[in-house]
Amino acid sequence: MGATASAADDGVRKRLLWFTLLATVFDGAELTLLSYFFPNLARDFHVGIPAIVAVNTLQGLCSVAGGLLFGPIGDRMGRRTTMAVTVFLYGVATLAGGFVHSLAAFTLSRAVAGFGIGGEFGAAFATFSEVWQGRARGLMGAMVQNMFVVGIVVTTVVGFVAVRAGGLEPWRPAFMVVGALTLLVCLAVLLWMPESPLWRAYDAARRAGQLPPDLRRCGSPAAVFGAGLAATTLLGMLVASGAFYANYSLVLFEPTILLNHYHLAPAAETALLLAGFAALFAGSLLAGGLSDRLGRRAGVAIVAAIGVAAFFACWRTAGQPYPGSLWGWGFGWSLLVANVGCGCIAVLGVWLGELYPTRLRATGENLVYYAGRGLGGSLLPLVAIAQLQDPGLALVLGGFGVGAAALAGLCVRETRGRRIVAVE
Repeated sequence: MGATASAADDGVRKRLLWFTLLATVFDGAELTLLSYFFPNLARDFHVGIPAIVAVNTLQGLCSVAGGLLFGPIGDRMGRRTTMAVTVFLYGVATLAGGFVHSLAAFTLSRAVAGFGIGGEFGAAFATFSEVWQGRARGLMGAMVQNMFVVGIVVTTVVGFVAVRAGGLEPWRPAFMVVGALTLLVCLAVLLWMPESPLWRAYDAARRAGQLPPDLRRCGSPAAVFGAGLAATTLLGMLVASGAFYANYSLVLFEPTILLNHYHLAPAAETALLLAGFAALFAGSLLAGGLSDRLGRRAGVAIVAAIGVAAFFACWRTAGQPYPGSLWGWGFGWSLLVANVGCGCIAVLGVWLGELYPTRLRATGENLVYYAGRGLGGSLLPLVAIAQLQDPGLALVLGGFGVGAAALAGLCVRETRGRRIVAVE
């Protein structure tokens, strides 16, 4: 019953790590396609940008529904099955989205994609938590979560190439390419991904009747609000919502601001976006490393504090015109440092994996993560843009998100150094 990840041979462990990396890459690529093409989609569907933000909101809310469904499936039926089904859903929906010709059909495709995206995170990070028991779990977990940033880079590069290639609707080939690549990942999962050894050990003990009744209850959303876990779940939702609000304030509004307010050329816009993703990557590694050395709470709080200061700087420098060079632009540098602060989100997956037992790990991961993504990543940005009608002001409000994440994180149980086992 106390089996640990050491029961897995190195080959299985390495393959599982590769699949968690790959799935997270295309999670990020799929989810951020919309934000790159906000102006194009609004023009081609003859609506305003808030209407396309509303599509993103629906996608985010569907991801919450997908997380609620696929988290329990991941705990009851296994990590591999969940990964295959969810990656297939968002891959085929994104591919189909490149072919539709009405806003209603496009919205439906993004709703289905969101539903699939909602289940992937719990399966990926539950798998990671169960195969990586090293002391640098926070840093390695940040690397896994940083694959989301790599996915954003994939979207940015594909989008840039599609725009430069010409054509009236450049978002179409971008959706087709990302969707097709995602389906290749699904095929690889079906052919080569093994099951998590810790989950197999728990499932074998459960099926053999070796566990008491309370430990046989796996994949129960109600259980993550039960005795001993309710406060953890609610506080985790606050951390996730704040961190996502900050991240999506940048992801959703930065491209539009750079193009429509500062009139950057596509090459300059892409360069600044890619630099921002590199800054987010660095901030994530900083948060993960600090969480290993100082604890999960400190890792979130320190990096989030950088974000609060940077969003304030964005507000103070927002009136500066673009001088023709990224190097001398105060607003551009403020955006880069804000991306560093948003890296506090990288601790979340590892922290949640340590907070929940194996029988509830995917359920808890998905519930907390996608509640945060739905509220902080989708609903709050929509409210901000609808009320303010100004992407610039909507962006700087992200500073309140990282501040809230830091404060809530200080109240979550510290788990650094926790040993994860099959049954507890």
